[in-house]
Amino acid sequence: MANKDLLITQEQAAGAPKNIIVTPVAGQFLKTNGSNNPITALPAAADISDSTAAGRAMLTAADAAAQAALLPLVPTTRTIGGVNLSANRSLYDIGVVIPSTLTLIADTSNNVKGYGLTTIPNSWQSGAGTLKGLSIGQGVTSIGSSAFYDCAALVGTLIIPNSVTSIGNYAFYSCDGITKLVISNSVTSLGSYMMQGSSGLTAVTISNSVTSIGGSAFQGCINLVNVDCYVTKTIIDSATSIFQTTSVSLVIHARASDSTWTAGIGLTIGGNSSVDVVKDL
Repeated sequence: MANKDLLITQEQAAGAPKNIIVTPVAGQFLKTNGSNNPITALPAAADISDSTAAGRAMLTAADAAAQAALLPLVPTTRTIGGVNLSANRSLYDIGVVIPSTLTLIADTSNNVKGYGLTTIPNSWQSGAGTLKGLSIGQGVTSIGSSAFYDCAALVGTLIIPNSVTSIGNYAFYSCDGITKLVISNSVTSLGSYMMQGSSGLTAVTISNSVTSIGGSAFQGCINLVNVDCYVTKTIIDSATSIFQTTSVSLVIHARASDSTWTAGIGLTIGGNSSVDVVKDL
């Protein structure tokens, strides 16, 4: 299926806002009525208004298909870029089902789009200065190189979902507004310079599924003070300059059972010569 970017499109009809929701189900749109009930499934290329008799007839005829399309979808509340999608009526009616598989992006004007991606392409949103919110969909398996390069307006906590296995080089380079990164327990490889220069980053969680980390992955993240590290020190040591020019107050929390780590104060790790290691995970 071709990627769709029509996730949330306001339409005025019969005095009430209507919304078209793109789903990852090939060739189907879902439409909601004022009672938040899914009432229609439209052909992939259709943009049918229920303000005309012909349009209403087509929408009514598609009702059963829409109900069937909803079966695999999971209701969810999602917040991206500070916009609570289930509470903001300017985006869509409360209660609308949003598939967790959609990758959502929000811009600085609170416009939201969704994409049924399995792979986020290289340089996908590179340099997008108005991108402020990102929610990566369950089902995305890889994030390409430079996918969000220099998206300085991107804010908040970034959670990499359990479906992702690899993050490319420079994927989140210089994303200054990201404050926390949580790498879920499916990612095996982190690219070189992955978040280099992201000055707002303060905390990172690296899951024990990670087996390789590229050089300088967090270099220049000057406010990085906390790393919950579930991987061995051997993996960290293999990543050249991973923590160079990070905070002088950097604390790495390692697993108590991991013999590759030694607790201590003022250690040199990954190019930072003032790292404290605490074995408390």
